[in-house]
Amino acid sequence: LKIIFQLLEKEPLSNPGFHYKGKITGLLGNLTAFQKGKRHLVKDLNRMWLPQNVERLKKADLSELHYEDREMRELMDIIEYQISTCQPSSIVLLDLHTTSAGGGIFTIATDNPESIRIAMELHAPVITGMLNGISGTTLHFFTKKNIRLLVPNLPPHVPVTAVAFEAGQHDDPLSVNRCIAAIINCMRSVGSVRAEDVENRHDRILQEYSKDLPKIAKLLKVHHIEPRDEFQMLPGFKNFQPVKRGHLLARDRHGNIYAPEDGLLLMPLYQPQGSDGFFLIKEINTATPSPNGLPGSIIDPGQKKNKKGKKGGVNNFNFNYQSTTMTDDHLNPGLPSEKHEPNGPTPPPPPKQPPVQEEQTETPLPPNAPPAWAQNRLDLSPLSTAVANVKNELRKVIIGQEKMTDLLIAAILCNGHVLIEGVPGIAKTLTARILAQTLAAGFSRIQFTPDLMPSDVVGTTVFNMKTSEFSFNAGPIFSNIILIDEINRAPAKTQAALFEVMEEYQVTVDGTTHPMANPFFVIATQNPIEQEGTYKLPEAQLDRFLFKINVDYPRLEEEKAILRRFRTDFNQSVKNDVQPVFSPRGIAECRSLTEQVQIREELLDYIAGLVHHTRNHPDLFLGASPRASLAIMKAAKATAAMNGRDFVTPDDIQSVAFPVLNHRIILTPEREMEGFDTKDVIEDILKKLEIPR
Repeated sequence: LKIIFQLLEKEPLSNPGFHYKGKITGLLGNLTAFQKGKRHLVKDLNRMWLPQNVERLKKADLSELHYEDREMRELMDIIEYQISTCQPSSIVLLDLHTTSAGGGIFTIATDNPESIRIAMELHAPVITGMLNGISGTTLHFFTKKNIRLLVPNLPPHVPVTAVAFEAGQHDDPLSVNRCIAAIINCMRSVGSVRAEDVENRHDRILQEYSKDLPKIAKLLKVHHIEPRDEFQMLPGFKNFQPVKRGHLLARDRHGNIYAPEDGLLLMPLYQPQGSDGFFLIKEINTATPSPNGLPGSIIDPGQKKNKKGKKGGVNNFNFNYQSTTMTDDHLNPGLPSEKHEPNGPTPPPPPKQPPVQEEQTETPLPPNAPPAWAQNRLDLSPLSTAVANVKNELRKVIIGQEKMTDLLIAAILCNGHVLIEGVPGIAKTLTARILAQTLAAGFSRIQFTPDLMPSDVVGTTVFNMKTSEFSFNAGPIFSNIILIDEINRAPAKTQAALFEVMEEYQVTVDGTTHPMANPFFVIATQNPIEQEGTYKLPEAQLDRFLFKINVDYPRLEEEKAILRRFRTDFNQSVKNDVQPVFSPRGIAECRSLTEQVQIREELLDYIAGLVHHTRNHPDLFLGASPRASLAIMKAAKATAAMNGRDFVTPDDIQSVAFPVLNHRIILTPEREMEGFDTKDVIEDILKKLEIPR
């Protein structure tokens, strides 16, 4: 956008005959989320443009809006002001995006013939029918009917057209070049600039990247997803990649996901957030007319000859941006960048402005800005660095099991304990040992057996014959990181010895209290298959674990990677390469940062409602205690901090709800016999609870 505005300002200086007709307004959106490396914080701004949502936000008090709600309201106010003051004869929206997958560029048109015409002139595949598979986009909203929700006095004869342009992959610097070329071609298409003032190279940039791709395609299927689906696209897919019916595309918590029919893959999701896993499209024969009566061939005005008999312009629009490295990969409608109105005398070049991101962080907020905690951001860089270092060390040995490692790190940040349950041989104990190696702290392993006594764990008092005094011999529990292997093989009296130390971080023996060192972190493992020679853990002990992590088998690709890594290293000597990267002092500092992560009052109510529903649910014999509410709050804060945010979102709460609650609630005998699982109940409660806005 900055390059476009610079180009428009400089062009009249080198080309006196240049004339720009109309007004261009540049908008940037998702800036706060983009700075955090996220698609969105609470809601997807690209899916919020529903008429009822616009009406709700228009009536709302701006000072009470937060996150995407506030940003969208600001966009609405800007759009309303620009249209009302400009009084245009027509309105055209060009919505610029990038995707998480490579493989080609494309445009999305509405069913408006003018939208399809403009889309075809951008020299990229035109995808029709997309608006039937998704909702709440700017393309849905920018129509003659909907735009009047913002500008009621807009004359009814003013046409409104919207086109979306997907410029390539997020991390590809050339995506910026393609955005610039698309904007210039769009300005030419709508008559804002003359065709002879546009060089052919803008067409070539787009044509080169869409070479061998279909000219027009229609939407076949959309695979919608929700955060709790745990959707994961298989690696290696690209835009426009042909797939056959039954082709394995992705996995989620329900199992494998296959292509429902033959087609071309579009926008496979390779980023943490999103509401659509992938799209399936089909090429349309371009020799036949489209449903709107437009020809199937691509219009190519850039190849028209100008008055001088040359193709395109020579000196015009000659700004050299081939080497640009701008990577604003969320160029969506949003906060204004700047605008240009060259109708009349050319204004002098404006003073140099700082980058848009800097303006967002340095410009004083208006009086009705969010509360103080939203203005004074928490510096989470020490925590982010520590978490990244720990994960890098774990990956030297552990392949996959990302969810387990994330929850283990979150438990350390929350000063909580973890119970890991899974079949033998899936790296439960190994992960715990390697995690302990990454922490510059003491480590102790206790193998629980049926004959283990409480004194074997906590220690005992013995009489010293030399001094004629009793002295305390500390047990293996006195360390920083405690690995309790096969915890369910010890009898109840030994389990009870852990109650005090896990909750109060101290041990009392013969009336004397012995505090534990800091940090103190218990990782326990158990095997759900073998029941002989095991003892069911008491509910009081289960409640002392922050998380219960259910570990599954690795995926096929992960198992192949395991074999490759250790095919010449039978003794797993790579474990010796793991270095301590997280000191006790660093852990204390990161815990302090986690405590400072903000959580809104509405989200506290959401947590309380979630836990309260477990106590009244008809399928549950036992609900969760207030300790569970505190655990969800702590874990949600840790999750937010690990993701670089100093505030909690509903997604954070939902992501930790199951590992926090699944061992704290008990199904009724009837539901248990019917094959129900605690996960089914937790999901049912989450579906019924209203998510805070």
